[in-house]
Amino acid sequence: MSEHEVEREHEVEAVRSRLLLEYLEAIEAACPSCGYNLHRIKGAICPECAQRLTLRVELAQPKMGAFVFGLIGWSVGTGFHGILGLWGLWLNATNRGGPSLTEMWPVFVGLVIELPALLLWLRMSGWLRRQPAPARWGLGVGAWIVTAALSVLFFAVIR
Repeated sequence: MSEHEVEREHEVEAVRSRLLLEYLEAIEAACPSCGYNLHRIKGAICPECAQRLTLRVELAQPKMGAFVFGLIGWSVGTGFHGILGLWGLWLNATNRGGPSLTEMWPVFVGLVIELPALLLWLRMSGWLRRQPAPARWGLGVGAWIVTAALSVLFFAVIR
């Protein structure tokens, strides 16, 4: 980063801090971290939890529909395969005659695919919301298709 860019960044941060303090002079707002009332604070740091505060522009209504749709899809699949995997392991551990571990490979395949996908989905939420609507919804539908396919595989193999 050039010296000019660094200087410009400091100027922008100073303006943001000044505008934040002006805003909090007029409006009562809670710290997003600890809930402390920030009305009339003297600096851009919460006096209660010492978190740095900043002024930013955000969407009034974040694009969450497709994200939540896909999150539910991955969660359903992960939960389905996770519960079945635990159930199978418990049956085998207590000698109750459940399916053998080799017969449960679809459950473990489902978990190996869906758990990392769920974690990636959560990690990439910001990126997902910045994508065009067809891409967001396509990825959400894809989560449900993978979950359905892995569930069908389970029922096809385990009888």
